[in-house]
Amino acid sequence: MDNVTMARLLEQTADLMEIDGCDSFRIRSYRRAAEAVEQTTVDLVEACADTARLLAIPGIGKSMAANLQAIVATGSMPLRDELLGKYGSSILQLMKLPGMGPKTIALFWSAAQIASIDQLELHKDIRPVRRSARRVRAPWPAPRIGFRRFSREQPRPADD
Repeated sequence: MDNVTMARLLEQTADLMEIDGCDSFRIRSYRRAAEAVEQTTVDLVEACADTARLLAIPGIGKSMAANLQAIVATGSMPLRDELLGKYGSSILQLMKLPGMGPKTIALFWSAAQIASIDQLELHKDIRPVRRSARRVRAPWPAPRIGFRRFSREQPRPADD
């Protein structure tokens, strides 16, 4: 097992935790650890024998060191296995689709228990609605150059 594979397992665990609605600080710690594991030059398979060497890596704490030791020992993580048991392993395939992140998948899961691409194709009528993504049509024609921070910089188009 190499560092990239370990980082991928940590990142997948963070995604599954986000789908599950876990604490955002804990999710961020898994993502930070995945980044640290991927970028470190230390061979973590050898370093897992000594916890002090793992703790010397920035972004790795006591519990994350225990998780890395579990990955080296078993090839997987107990938390990841538990979440995959809850949602199914096919939910990771949804993450590969364009526009499908953990938050969108969580919306689909809460709406119709959708956890695979086949189930998504069956429920084509379900679309997540995000309030921040709604667009409101302006009463006047909008300029083509995009949004400006201050309205003084871009004059409003004249009414015809």
